[in-house]
Amino acid sequence: MATPLANAALEQLAALVAAETYLDIARWHLYLNDAKLDRRVAEACADLIAAGNVNAATVADCLRQVEVPLGGGKTTLSLWALVPEGAIARLTQALQEFAESI
Repeated sequence: MATPLANAALEQLAALVAAETYLDIARWHLYLNDAKLDRRVAEACADLIAAGNVNAATVADCLRQVEVPLGGGKTTLSLWALVPEGAIARLTQALQEFAESI
């Protein structure tokens, strides 16, 4: 079983996610900390890091599991559908580097 990240490491991870990842809606970029999604994504990705299983496919799957309510909750989309491929690639690289540093 993978060791969970300590709270301090999870906070660092949330800051990294906030800096690297944004939603792209009609070419408008909303970073995950502004959307209050950085901690949720960090928590979702923490298991990947603890398991040493960070790659493009697992990060994409992780983002697919985070549901984002839209229109006051009238509908939801997966975070994966709202984050452009380039930002997912940068997030994946940042997560890999974070995993190596802990």
